[in-house]
Amino acid sequence: MSRASAGRRSAREWAELVRAWRGSGVEATAFAIEHGISPRTFSWWRWKLARDRRPKRDVVQQQAIDLVRVKVEDTHCDAVSASACAWELVTAAGHALRVYTRLDCDEVQSLIEALISASAGTRS
Repeated sequence: MSRASAGRRSAREWAELVRAWRGSGVEATAFAIEHGISPRTFSWWRWKLARDRRPKRDVVQQQAIDLVRVKVEDTHCDAVSASACAWELVTAAGHALRVYTRLDCDEVQSLIEALISASAGTRS
C-alpha cells in the first residue's frame, strides 16, 4: 500500500499499514519512510490505534467515581475508649479502612493509595 500523499487514509488503511509494519521486522521510522509516510504521522497513528483497542472499562470506572461530602467530628479520646475515636473510610468496592489512632496527612495518603490499589486489583 504505497501511495505518496495521494489523499487522506482511512483509519482502516492506517490499521493495515501498522499491521504490515509489525510483521515487517523493520523499524517504524524506516517503514514509514519506505512507504512515503511522515514518521511522526505514522507514530501518531500507531498510538491512536493502540489507544482505541484498549477496553473502554477504564473510562467507565473513572466516570463512576464521585466526590462525597465528609462530616468531620472532633471527638476527644482517651486511652480507655480509643474505639470512640475510630474513623472509617469505605470504597465503593467495599474495602474499608478503620483507624483507631491519630495519623498525619502522609500516613492517611499512603493508606488511601493502598486502598485504591487494592480496589483496582479486585476489578481485574
